[in-house]
Amino acid sequence: MQLESDQFATQVLLEHGFDAREAPTLMAKVGDIVRRSGAAVDMVFGYSADLPGRSAKVKDLLGGPYQPVVARILSGDGFRMSSPRYSLLMAELKRDNGLLALDRELFVIARANLEEAASVRTDDPLTMYGLGVLYRTIGRTDEDVARASRAW
Repeated sequence: MQLESDQFATQVLLEHGFDAREAPTLMAKVGDIVRRSGAAVDMVFGYSADLPGRSAKVKDLLGGPYQPVVARILSGDGFRMSSPRYSLLMAELKRDNGLLALDRELFVIARANLEEAASVRTDDPLTMYGLGVLYRTIGRTDEDVARASRAW
């Protein structure tokens, strides 16, 4: 069922002109976060051990049956791009998810979300504060302590 839903989602994205080529990378990133976070996070995401296979299947679809669609889109106007406002909204979402994960001591997820938010919004005080608290909490070296000071 997951493979079918991945295929359907890829098809819908392409039909609406969105770039589905990043889906395998996203699946790998989620799998990595889940693998490093432990059993509690694995329960939230369900069965994550199949993510590498699902990622490979989406790559096969994009390089096989959907390749002509991708080529047609690229030869025309290209994929629909998000607006600058979208990037800001995503940074806020990642910040909020990171702060929630930090509150629940899901440090790997908190770090991934807060660092991604900071890469877009270096001027957001909540993001920087969250990173400072995170680095101070999980830091074990002098470099980690210095990083926490810079974020605060």
